[in-house]
Amino acid sequence: MLDSMDRIVDFQHVFAQMVVARAGSEAPEILAAFSRVPRHVFLGPGPWQVSERGGRTPSDDPALVYQDVGMGLSGSITTGLPSLHARNLDACRPRPGERVVQVGAGSGYFTAILAELVGDAGRVVAYEVEADLATRAQAEEGGMVTRGANRMFGGSKALQDAKEKFLRERRINLLPLPTRR
Repeated sequence: MLDSMDRIVDFQHVFAQMVVARAGSEAPEILAAFSRVPRHVFLGPGPWQVSERGGRTPSDDPALVYQDVGMGLSGSITTGLPSLHARNLDACRPRPGERVVQVGAGSGYFTAILAELVGDAGRVVAYEVEADLATRAQAEEGGMVTRGANRMFGGSKALQDAKEKFLRERRINLLPLPTRR
């Protein structure tokens, strides 16, 4: 029987395959990036809102977020459709070592995908106009996370530490946009 982390990793991989296929991408680096970044870490604790006006998931099972749907983040802001982001990434093809600026980082999930694509030699600077989302993108609370061979289980402190490490390792800076006066 699979432990809960193996189960989530399996969902991540199937999710990545479907998202990249729906995007019409054949880029192995895009598939790898979607496979490596744990989506549930960037959505906070469940149950989750499905799209900006949808209902909530029936439980807080992280497997539920591995669907090609936008998840509600804040008011009318969603994560966006993963396959649309994959299609855009396929068109842009960020390469290792490149610098990327992202405006509209949301919870940081697609920022983390960008960071996977530009690698350790690259840099991603992401801006989010909603200060609450920018803060949330830096420190989410919730259940469990995995990154490669590093496995972490447990409550909000473990998840927050794992997410901060994930962002720090990829040199991701999530910054609020300056407000107009």
